[in-house]
Amino acid sequence: MNDNKKIHYERGTEELRKKNFRAHKLVLEYNHCEIEDSTKKEEIIKELFGGVGLNPSIEHNSFVI
Repeated sequence: MNDNKKIHYERGTEELRKKNFRAHKLVLEYNHCEIEDSTKKEEIIKELFGGVGLNPSIEHNSFVI
């Protein structure tokens, strides 16, 4: 890939810190959902990823780096 096609971003920007913090909060909330609460889990997945297909699922005890 040449430099014209690379995506560059500043990792330490305030905007990215806020997005990372938000993702951590959503994953923490997801990990604390009752296993049977598929409605709440799906809401969190949609908020976390923006858009998903039918019946989205991620494993509990997920984490964000």
